[in-house]
Order: sequence, then C-alpha cells, then structure tokens
Amino acid sequence: MAMTLKRMRRPFGVAALLFLSLFSSAAWASDLQSEVAAMVRAGKVAGKLGTKADVGVSIRELSSLRVVASVGGGESLIPASNQKLLTTGAVLLTLGPGFVFETALVRDGDRLIVVGSGDPNFGDPSLLARIPVQRADGTRGLGMRPEEFVDLWAAAVAGSGTGSGPTESRAVAELVVDDRIFAREGPHPSWPADQLDEDYCAFPSGIAFHANMFSVRPSVRGNATVVETIPPSPWVSIDVRVTTKSGAKDKHSPWLRRSEGDASWILQGNLKSNKSMPIEVCLQDPALYFGQLLASRLQAHGVTVGTVRIAKAGETLARSAHAAPPVRTSLADALARANTDSSNLHAESLLKHLAVQPGGPPASWQASCEVLATMLSRELGAEATGFVVADGSGLARSNRVTTNGMTAWLARIDRDPASGPMLRESMAKAGHTGSVRSRMRDLSAKGIVVPCKTGYIHGVCALSGFVNGPDGRQYAFSIIGNDLTAPGAVSEMKKLQDAIVRRVATGS
Repeated sequence: MAMTLKRMRRPFGVAALLFLSLFSSAAWASDLQSEVAAMVRAGKVAGKLGTKADVGVSIRELSSLRVVASVGGGESLIPASNQKLLTTGAVLLTLGPGFVFETALVRDGDRLIVVGSGDPNFGDPSLLARIPVQRADGTRGLGMRPEEFVDLWAAAVAGSGTGSGPTESRAVAELVVDDRIFAREGPHPSWPADQLDEDYCAFPSGIAFHANMFSVRPSVRGNATVVETIPPSPWVSIDVRVTTKSGAKDKHSPWLRRSEGDASWILQGNLKSNKSMPIEVCLQDPALYFGQLLASRLQAHGVTVGTVRIAKAGETLARSAHAAPPVRTSLADALARANTDSSNLHAESLLKHLAVQPGGPPASWQASCEVLATMLSRELGAEATGFVVADGSGLARSNRVTTNGMTAWLARIDRDPASGPMLRESMAKAGHTGSVRSRMRDLSAKGIVVPCKTGYIHGVCALSGFVNGPDGRQYAFSIIGNDLTAPGAVSEMKKLQDAIVRRVATGS
C-alpha cells in the first residue's frame, strides 16, 4: 500500500504544481490585460494622447503563441518604421542569414563594367567608419574616407592595366555601370515630395554608394567661401551664393538647392561659423554618380577614362574577368542599419531583393510589395487581415498593420532557429543603442534586455519587440499610436509604451 500511495502522490504533486503554475500565469495574464486596458484608457481620458488618438496594443507569449493582452489589437494602423520588421523578417526567411552581397568591377576588353548587386552597404559611411586605415603619409586612423574606398579599385586597375599594350594599359575607353538588378524608379511615389532631398528619402538602386548621399562642407577662408564635397566630386558645380554675416542676430543657415540633377547645386543661406556640419542631400542618379566618382579616382591613378554611362535596358554586357577584388558585405550589417539605425535606404533595398529573380526583370517596388504581402498572408493567415504593404521602410503613410498581426509576425520569425536570433540582434536595445538608447534605462540597469524597433512619422509613434516576463516566459509586444496630433501626444505615447513594456518585464 505504501508503494501504491507513493506512486499516487508523485503524479498528484506534479499535477498540483502544474495547476498552480497555470493558475499563476493565468492570473498574471488577466491582470496584464486589465492593467494595459486601464493604461490606454487613462491616456485617452486625461487627454494626454488626444481625443482622436487610435492605440493598438498586443502582448503575445512566444511558446504558446497566446495573446495575453490586447487593446485594439485588430485595428489597422499606420506602422511607420515598424514596417521594417516585416521587411527584414521576410528577407531573413527568404535569403537566409548567411546571404552576402557582392559588387564587382569586371573587364570587357578596354571597357570596365561595374556590376551592382543592390547592396545598400556598398561604401556606407557607418561601415567605412569601422575600417582602420594607414595612409601614405604614415598616419593611422579608424575610418576610411569614401574616396579611399574607391581608390582600392582604382589602384587595382592601374596596377593590372586594361589592355594588351603599354599605351592601352593606362586607358579605359568606356566605364559602364550596370545597376539593372533593381528598376530605376527614383523615390517612392507616395513619399513626401517636399522632402526628397533629405537623407531619409534616399531610394534603393542597383548601385547605392555612400548611402546614396552627397555632402558639402562650406567654410570661410579669408574673404573667400570654400566648399569641400564629400566624396570629392570635381565634376560637380557649386554656385556659391551664401552670405557670411556674423552679427549677433545673424543665424547659421547654409543649405543646398539642386540646380541641375546631381551635377549642379546652389549654396544659399548664411554661413556664420566655420564649424558647419556637412550639408547632406539625396542623389537622384546614384549609379551614374558612382561611375563618375570611380572615373575621377581612376584618373587620379593615371588611368584615363573615355565615357561614363549606365547600362541600357536590354543591353548584353560581356564580362571576361575581375578588374579588381569584388566588394562583399553581410546581410547582418544591412539588417542592423535597417532596424537599429532605421535606415530607409537599407530597408527598401532589402525589400526589392525579395523580388530579385535570376534572369528576371529588374525588381520593382510593386513586385517586391506583392511578394511581401503574399508572404505575410501565407505565414500569418487570418492574422494578416488589415495589413497593407506600400513600401519596405514605413515612410509611406499607406502602410497598415495590426498589433496582433505584428506580434504574430515577430513570433513567426523568432521560431526560426537561424533567423530569430539574427532579427533580435539587428534591433536596437532599450537603454543602450539606436533611438531607444535613452529609454527604459531602469530595465537595462537590471540586466533586462529589450530588443525593439521604434517608428515615427507625423502623428504616428510605434514600438515593437521582445521582452522576458517575471514568469520566465518570453513575450513579443507591439504598441502603436496613430492620430497623435495633440501637443505632447507623441511624448506621452512613448511614456505609455515604456510603461507597458516595464509592466510586462517586471510585473509591476
């Protein structure tokens, strides 16, 4: 009998513990639902978010996929840069974490061809800043200038020659830039027309050098205004019309106005200080710009270049051999730039890669958005209801998601043993990096890591990511506010987001 009772007690003990655990988890989840609802309600009633504000909240436990708290979780909302989580997750599942971009410089007789791969990392300033350099004058430093990066190719061409004879070896008849992996569409049609020169409107292209940005740094030397171009661009004309007033009431306000494409600019405003930060503008024809930059660096190395052009539609280009080592960069770097730094260029370039097919047409926004929308529908089923895919970065206001759908997507990527860890690693960490480096520092001080992605466009504030709960379980969260037009509403929305994440993380 004693043995029988012992056998009966063991399963009873396990069942009791399991019951208590489930009861505790259920109670915790019940409290969370009511408390989150109260937090959202308080924000609306107090008027801090504005009477017209729409708020969606979803908290999903990852192991069971159960939604433990949802307020407006099925409402279709503008995601802003939370859209990047859809794009980067889809690219991880499609291309795989080990995917590598490769941009090549190849020969065809006395012709050089740049073969673009749609790599947003190519000459990216944030990556160049991490490269140690030893210069000809013996100085060493961390950070490679863009012209030094291009010089690696120029020096290789100058050293190897491009023809069979001594005269031909120092000449290139034609430099062709083949950017046809992506369609030449320019900026997205729904992006704000009055902001297209801004860095966040840099659009994807088959060759995306230096984040598709061109900069000038003006300064006053004696009675003259001197303009430095970054990268050095001797073919670009700068019409200097800036004033140099330095009175107490004068403001420092230099700015660039496009005169003719990427080759002609007007510098206007007032230059009060020589400590001016570079003025950045977005290139309209990044592939041609890079071709001209490469040609100028080749000439600096003694290689003359005839014509520079981009590849024609339908043109067949022979490729006999590499003229210089190809440039390879990792998908991990592109993901981090998209999710931690919130680079729209990187997100849109990744989106277009979803529609790249060997031998197929150049990848377009329409085709890539269709691929992403189809993938979301296939992977999420009914949870994808209410989603609209307009672009890959979230800059377009016509994108739509639901917070329940967002947490379902995060859970889907997290289940993938290869993609899940890489997505988390690519995201900003609250209290440490990205746009959340100054948020939720109390959690980071306790060792609580919150990988997350912010999102902001006018009237929209979003935050989605992952957090561990006090019950030892892992959760995905998505908290999005729309129509935040009241004074201070965006700031209040951030406070609400942080409070909800803190509640999930600590239970209080």
